[in-house]
Amino acid sequence: MKAANKVNVEMLRFYWSLGKDIFEKDVSNKYGSVFYKRISSDLQSELPDIKSFSVTNLHYMRWFYELYPNAENLPQLGVDSEEVSNLPQAGVNSESLIFSIPWGHNKLIIGNTDKALFFVKETMNHKHCIDIMIATKP
Repeated sequence: MKAANKVNVEMLRFYWSLGKDIFEKDVSNKYGSVFYKRISSDLQSELPDIKSFSVTNLHYMRWFYELYPNAENLPQLGVDSEEVSNLPQAGVNSESLIFSIPWGHNKLIIGNTDKALFFVKETMNHKHCIDIMIATKP
């Protein structure tokens, strides 16, 4: 279970970073939707085994970054989500929780930071229930 959580954290950090890159490049983009199609095609060519690079998902990655632009300074892999709230480091805040829930959950709450962080906190408060459901899934 811990390994799956750490993989999820790194995947979300990658999506956030890719969203940041897209945001920064798209600001100067003058080609409209072709921009996203080209990025999608290029990423799918470079990483054919990964199915996460649809045009729609790339838009979500950008919105994910825009919703949490300060997430870059959060603890890296190796810091368990339970430990994050006890760390005295600068930059550790409620946004660190965004990397602790699945991508699908994050996609559902994109749009309002306060609302999103409420749902992230609630998900983490009930994490033990989710872990039990996953562990007992047939």
